Amino acid sequence: MSKSKISFYNSILVSQIWMLIGIPLGYAAYTSKLVSLIGYIFYFFAAYILIRSLWNKHQNTNFISKLFLMWIIYLLITSIPYLLNNYKDYIYLKKFISGIFFLYLIPFLIIADLNAKFYRMFFKLSYNFLILYLVIVVPFFFYFLSPTNNSEWYVRMLVGASPILALAYPYHNRTKGNIIIIAIIFALIAMVIPGRRNMVLYLSSALFFVILINIFSNHFLVVKRRYSFIVLFIIILIFCGMLIVLNSNSFSYFIEKANTGMYSREDIIELFINDLNSSPKDWIWGRGIFGQFNGGVLGDSETGLRDGIENGYLILILKGGWIYLGLLILISFRAIYFGFFKSKNILCKGFSAIILIYYIDMIGFGVPDISLKYILIFISIGACNTKWLLESSDEYLAKEIGLR
Repeated sequence: MSKSKISFYNSILVSQIWMLIGIPLGYAAYTSKLVSLIGYIFYFFAAYILIRSLWNKHQNTNFISKLFLMWIIYLLITSIPYLLNNYKDYIYLKKFISGIFFLYLIPFLIIADLNAKFYRMFFKLSYNFLILYLVIVVPFFFYFLSPTNNSEWYVRMLVGASPILALAYPYHNRTKGNIIIIAIIFALIAMVIPGRRNMVLYLSSALFFVILINIFSNHFLVVKRRYSFIVLFIIILIFCGMLIVLNSNSFSYFIEKANTGMYSREDIIELFINDLNSSPKDWIWGRGIFGQFNGGVLGDSETGLRDGIENGYLILILKGGWIYLGLLILISFRAIYFGFFKSKNILCKGFSAIILIYYIDMIGFGVPDISLKYILIFISIGACNTKWLLESSDEYLAKEIGLR
């Protein structure tokens, strides 16, 4: 593999290492300047490696994708006055180098020139995260059922990229393939009981596409594993049914929360809409990387402002306007079409499903973050626009990227 392609993976790996150790350290020592300094260093190297890699090796792309990336560059440039502002001891600069800059570089992965070995390493990393989740959560399952114990964080960060592993189920050996499916369903149950609606929607959507793609594909590699795949799902569904019966009160609680839909966030969404309606151009252009809106009593205790909202569509509009969201939708639809209808393998169909799941996920939450779950979205868009990958056979991909 070329050095640049190794570096793409290294950039992701560095960011994920700090995500795993930095957030827990932040909780334990949130006032520590040393922890913050280490975080700056990690994100600096992650951003530097990614920029250098993109500079050395990138794909040609279509006009819409170029506009999208140029808009992100514009958003970064217009944030400079905030970075120079000494408000609260340069709080905006600290936020910028604490991950925001790297976060806005992640979409540039749509033009990264990646090969099969990169995807294999990404698959291995995602699988190792899945195993780490099981090691951490299974022994303390009932402890993590409490909403106050960050159970959703562990699923989002450690299980979030696993749907692509499940979508490529026939590529893996039987043991690892079964572990992937079982772990995802375990995580789904772990989210149902405490009523974490967003992750239930995300994981159940992923499983729907896993079944759809693996059941209806006619390729012999998929057909060969179909029987064991169906048997595994039947066993798991029976097990899930037993758990639901045994935890009927928790399941009823989830159904009750699910029935409330968006009502629990209705007030803040109304405040968001009213504030942006007061300046209609902000719907188009957004308010920039550090954009805020009037959150009333739900905002900052001093200013009443908020810089975030728990809805993926609205947060993208706040930060980049409909220009950002609209361009992202256009390049996503193109990638979905190519992945589903112009590819010769289930991997690209799986990447297309990941993009669709993202738009489902954004209804309930789906805000940008530095996780494999979010990084996977832009890897998927790039993959569905990569000619060699679209034309690769399942046999070749199973050999090159499958988990063995």
